Amino acid sequence: MASKKKEKKAINGDDDYSPEIIQQMTGKKGKDTIQQPEEQKEEVPIPQSTEVLASKEEKKEEPIQQAATAEEDEVDEDGYIVSKKVYANPSPAETQAEQARESPLDLKNKFLIFIGAQFCFFDLATENWDIGDVFLKERSDVKDIVSNQNESYYMPDNSSVIQLHSNLNWADRIPAIVTGGQYGGKISAEAFGLSFIQSSVNGMKVLEAYVEQRFPDLPAPRFLHRTAGVKIGGRTHLLVLGGKSSVHDKQALKSVLKLDIHGLISKEFSKQKEKVKWTECAPMQESRSLFASTVIDDKFVYVYGGISKTEGDFKPSLAKNMIERFDVNTNKWSSFVVEGAPSLSAFGWTEGQFSHELFILGGTDGFSMQTSLFKLDLKEEKCINLNVEFDSLTALGKLSAFKNSKTGYYKIYSFGGSNSEGAGYSVDFNTETPQWKLLDKSYLPLFSGIEDRDLLFKQSVYFQ
Repeated sequence: MASKKKEKKAINGDDDYSPEIIQQMTGKKGKDTIQQPEEQKEEVPIPQSTEVLASKEEKKEEPIQQAATAEEDEVDEDGYIVSKKVYANPSPAETQAEQARESPLDLKNKFLIFIGAQFCFFDLATENWDIGDVFLKERSDVKDIVSNQNESYYMPDNSSVIQLHSNLNWADRIPAIVTGGQYGGKISAEAFGLSFIQSSVNGMKVLEAYVEQRFPDLPAPRFLHRTAGVKIGGRTHLLVLGGKSSVHDKQALKSVLKLDIHGLISKEFSKQKEKVKWTECAPMQESRSLFASTVIDDKFVYVYGGISKTEGDFKPSLAKNMIERFDVNTNKWSSFVVEGAPSLSAFGWTEGQFSHELFILGGTDGFSMQTSLFKLDLKEEKCINLNVEFDSLTALGKLSAFKNSKTGYYKIYSFGGSNSEGAGYSVDFNTETPQWKLLDKSYLPLFSGIEDRDLLFKQSVYFQ
């Protein structure tokens, strides 16, 4: 990195990151409203004349020459424009051929950042970017593709997006779970699963994410929280932990909610949905927002760091017990101290190869932003400073960690974060003197259209 190290400055920030907070945290004017483009509805054109329809059984008219594009449209023999994604009148053969070109997207060692109704897709093995679209309605093999055209879905900022690991039910169908989030000043209570599809259209790769499964809404909206997938009594459950319910709240939440999703994802889902409700678990010992969480052995949930509340002039007060552990089988929380673990919140973080390893970058200690990179091992209960300082003060970066199977060394990636202007960096520990370096393809493909230049509000998920 070529930038000079900046002096530490106070970070006075409320968890909702209003413009005033962002300005105090980064020295730049922030945005608290997401500008979403108006939904573009694809029109299915009317045939040019009634003679076209009347002559279908007698003879075939020459196709009407529409101004079709190679990427978007083609014209069928009756003069209808047929979209590559939404078919006006697809025959069974056309539908079957289209579906034959689709396959589940390979998510291993992939990192996704959601931006509006799209996602940027980074392959850690090749360090290449792709772009995909997010759609609201369910897949065409479940819904009527004639009457239900795919509608774009705008992902909420400050939501919680997690990988549903393969040892949990339904992970093959909905590899990602999304809960809560924020649309400007409006907080979401939604909970749903995402599926990812890769297809080929005229030789071009197309990536798509679908809201594959909706779960019952949370009892109250949440953002700046965490979600976890666990097994209780052999059944897959979702846990929602901490966060806040309003942009005006000064106090974060302690509460923990639980939802049994084991039997929800099925053809009978609509009947079962009304019978399944979110229930309360034992609350955390500390209120937390902007914190990290991970699951070990499917039954122990660990939380680290976070802001407990904000006081005058938006000064954050950190959680006193930095690390807590929740036993899902006994419904009990306990806290413990790890020597060397810093007291932080609003840091960038990611799991390592194993879920008990957390890499933590930057953040705030309640007074100033930081530059250090730590490795926290929750199973061994130890924390080490990796002595690789970021060249600028940073918070809320989007991290991922790729472990080389041949060398055994990690390469850590960081995208966005305070003072980053959205740039991506990496540090390779398979070198004599590891240091952060700007990536060759350092900016997201959609970066030019992003108002949140530091990606502070955007949500990401790393699939291992």
